[in-house]
Amino acid sequence: MRQLELAVERQNAASIKEAAEEIVRAARHGTDADARIDRLVTARAVVALVRALDRARLPSEAADAVVGALKNIACSRGEAPKTVLVASGAVPKIMQYLGVVPTGSAAAERACRTLWNITLGRSRECREAVVRAGAVAVLVRTLNATRADTEVANCAVGALKQIACEDNSEEHKDRLVHDGALAALLRILQAAEPGSKVAEKVARTLWHIAMGPSDARRHALLRMNAKVLLTRMQGGVRAGSEAEKCASGALHELGRAEQGANAQAERESARVLAAERAKREAESKAQAEKARAEAAERAKREAESKAQAERARAEAAEKARREADRAQSSKRGRSEAYTFRKGAAVIMNNWKFDRLDDLMGHDVDAKSLKETLALVGFTVLEVAENLKGEEIVPFARGYAMRDYEEFDALMFVLLSHGYTGTVSGVDSKAAALDDIFSLFRPNVCPSLANKPKIFIVDACRGGIRDEEIPVAKGLPAASADFLIAYASPEGYVSWSNSSSGSYFIASLCKVMKEQHQSDHLGDMLTTAKRMVNQERMPQAPETVDRLQKKLYLL
Repeated sequence: MRQLELAVERQNAASIKEAAEEIVRAARHGTDADARIDRLVTARAVVALVRALDRARLPSEAADAVVGALKNIACSRGEAPKTVLVASGAVPKIMQYLGVVPTGSAAAERACRTLWNITLGRSRECREAVVRAGAVAVLVRTLNATRADTEVANCAVGALKQIACEDNSEEHKDRLVHDGALAALLRILQAAEPGSKVAEKVARTLWHIAMGPSDARRHALLRMNAKVLLTRMQGGVRAGSEAEKCASGALHELGRAEQGANAQAERESARVLAAERAKREAESKAQAEKARAEAAERAKREAESKAQAERARAEAAEKARREADRAQSSKRGRSEAYTFRKGAAVIMNNWKFDRLDDLMGHDVDAKSLKETLALVGFTVLEVAENLKGEEIVPFARGYAMRDYEEFDALMFVLLSHGYTGTVSGVDSKAAALDDIFSLFRPNVCPSLANKPKIFIVDACRGGIRDEEIPVAKGLPAASADFLIAYASPEGYVSWSNSSSGSYFIASLCKVMKEQHQSDHLGDMLTTAKRMVNQERMPQAPETVDRLQKKLYLL
């Protein structure tokens, strides 16, 4: 014993194997084998062996020797060795060992026989401990990978039989079903000779599983064709033998389940027939009521059909009248409008400032404007970014000197900081808006004479926030054919957002995309102003409209 303990402490596999084999020889030889095993148990040999199995590499010869010693101890006729094996934690270690050794090998047979012997005897506690440790799943897995004619299969079935024996709880039998034991056992029964020991053990195990109050287990066996296999076995063994007795017992239990199922089916059939009769009677009454309702519905539909025909005639006449009115109105509105086939657009986008805050969402504004203006018929000539104050008027003058003979309108968009009557350069120096507007009067830019000139100014016109005081008055008129749209009234700030850009520009682009085919520019600006004021921010955009006609875009 001391040799084994020293070998475990030194983790010497060869010494562990030698000490375990010595324990096997001590337990196996002589007429007093049981007494020798009792002495080994008393000398704490089981604890040492479990420690040795825990330390040994799996699989290995040392582990094989340790499991062989544990098997001999478990084979003792006494109850004490089995109880000590369970208490010392041998069962989980044996299951771990069984999981790594080759299926059908002598090592697998030793492990299964050890578990089987632990479950033998009068100790119900040992069987419960084996079930709690998860041995059922391990034994089923081993059985599924083993031929029916091997000792491994015989030992695994023997252990499952002991777990299923009648003095154990219903929980153990349910555990066998849950862990797939039924399919594994029936596979062995199908492959085994009817009179073999393993077939007898399988039949006895199935008999025990079918006993008890649980119809679910018996029905599970019936669904898996257990009756066919047990009947075949019953016909292949000697009458009155243990094998025939086990097969007959299991078939008797399954017969009870079939009778109960048949009686239940008959009761269910009677219930269904009664329900069907009641359903037919209810349907007959419902059909009669339905026939009466359908007759009334037909009369109602006929009356409604006449009324609908009359309404349809009236609606057709009203529709024709409205279409005629719309055509006349559209013709009249278009005749009073500017001619528009193609427009020119220029965008100044100041957003990176030396001393003022950078403008949020400038990239969103520029992208939305380019997409929208292209959609409604404008060619964007340039998007100039981050002009200084002294560069703004010369930049505008350059476009005022251009020939716009091929264009029907000009839109000039100014995105920047600003104040009353001015727009800011990135160096915070201001350019007067009137100086920009005056560059495009007919005496300076004759190619835009009698053509609409639209200026969109998205810049603050002061420091007042719109929630503080009422809206200020608009810019006084300057010259004909100008339309100037400010993001805010004079004296007020203009709001923007980092993700959606300027509220005014976002609203105007949205309205122009949705309404450019039906509304003129003045109506679209009115809609955009209302959207900003009511839906986005407390901000009231302002327009100065000196156009002489309506401007319809493409």
